[in-house]
Amino acid sequence: MNDRLKAKTVSALVWSTIDKVFTQVSYAVTGVILANILPPEDFGLLGIVLVFVAFANIFSDSGFTMALVQKKVTTSRDYSTVFFFNLGICVAIYLLLFLAAPWIASYYEEPRLTLLTRVICLQIIFISLGLVQTGILMKTMNIRKLTLANLIALSLSAVFAILLALNGYGIWALVIQVLSISFFKTLVLWIVSSWRPQAVFSRESLRSTFAVGSHMMLTSFISTFFQNIYTLLISTWYSIRDLGFYTQADKWSRMGITALSQTIGNAIFPALSSIQDDNERMYRVFGKMSRMTAYLSFPVFVGLILVTAPLFHTLFGDKWNPSVPMFQLFLLKGIFFVLTSLLNNYIMAIGKTRIIFRIEVIKNILTLGAIFVTLPMGIIALIIGQVVVGVVQYLITSYNVQKVTGYGMWRQMKDLIPYVALTGVMAIGVRSMKLFITHDTLLLVAGISAGVCLYLLLNRLLGSHIQQELFAIVLRKKKL
Repeated sequence: MNDRLKAKTVSALVWSTIDKVFTQVSYAVTGVILANILPPEDFGLLGIVLVFVAFANIFSDSGFTMALVQKKVTTSRDYSTVFFFNLGICVAIYLLLFLAAPWIASYYEEPRLTLLTRVICLQIIFISLGLVQTGILMKTMNIRKLTLANLIALSLSAVFAILLALNGYGIWALVIQVLSISFFKTLVLWIVSSWRPQAVFSRESLRSTFAVGSHMMLTSFISTFFQNIYTLLISTWYSIRDLGFYTQADKWSRMGITALSQTIGNAIFPALSSIQDDNERMYRVFGKMSRMTAYLSFPVFVGLILVTAPLFHTLFGDKWNPSVPMFQLFLLKGIFFVLTSLLNNYIMAIGKTRIIFRIEVIKNILTLGAIFVTLPMGIIALIIGQVVVGVVQYLITSYNVQKVTGYGMWRQMKDLIPYVALTGVMAIGVRSMKLFITHDTLLLVAGISAGVCLYLLLNRLLGSHIQQELFAIVLRKKKL
């Protein structure tokens, strides 16, 4: 990378990391407080509403924001066209959900769902108003302003949610938390961004972004459907209380998984897009990001799997015990999700989004088969099916990266194998703590401390270049 791209990439990584760390800390603190105040049923009820929010949010983006980032040359006309298109779609979708809310409540025999759905789905309109600003800041790799918007929104939403929960507002604390994040984030984006929509709408601009955007939207729609089909099935096949345990395990696992994949994606996608015509440079950048991803993700996910029980007992007591094995399986699935997301960024950077869509179709066919087999066996079996599908999706994506970019599967494996081995040694050390310690909090602290120290020491002894570079970047002594 040239010096300017290096500086932007490092800055994007630093600010993305700050953003994700603060996000996870905020969600963790707020989540622990709310989980100790509110019953599992409230989280199950919220999980039902969030299914519809998830689908609505697909249309709030329509895939065109990422298309604007990937596009080499963009104009104000392009931005304005996407802004008005997304806003129009979102208003229409919200009106449909507003009218459908009584039917949703009737289907689940829960009258509260009518008002809950109508209020929380306002989120899609708030999000659509700030998507172009987000795209512009991502394209210019100005992650600092995105981080500022997110930090302010998270802080305010956390305060509102905790105050409402403490004052007996129940599930509305969760609803306002979700809604206020999107509102305040969009408000700050309008303040920190100088871009404003112009009164123009170009069919030509819409068509030029449609080729990439439509495939991403279709991929997101199918992906979201299959991600949320489990919520729909569990709420129908089992109970809302069971759904509460499932959604909590899913939510807590997603915090780390999504943070890591988005942090890397925010940096690598713009960087690779800017050098998409230079294969050798893309190989070098992607190889380094693969090793960095493995170095960070493997020990974190495996370590959390090993300390899940003492972690949950320390934070929640025995209240959420059924979520423990679910959380562990979600983390295992998350390892392959992060690796697949990394590969997808490579594919998106060269504009081959049809490949991602095709892989998503294959994954979803496999998901239907897994659901058919595991649904009668229980929720744990359902999640094991997700893990198996995630592994297969990763292998298929890896093969397609080799096919379209020339970055071979063996070369990809070579980037990961050293950190698989080091994580295995670390896991043995963490696991051994259980032989000497039985108190949950002490076991949690000892396990994490032993894991971190052992992993850093092993990398130091073996001369890990990635660890050296990451420490140098943190200390501002080296560029990426």
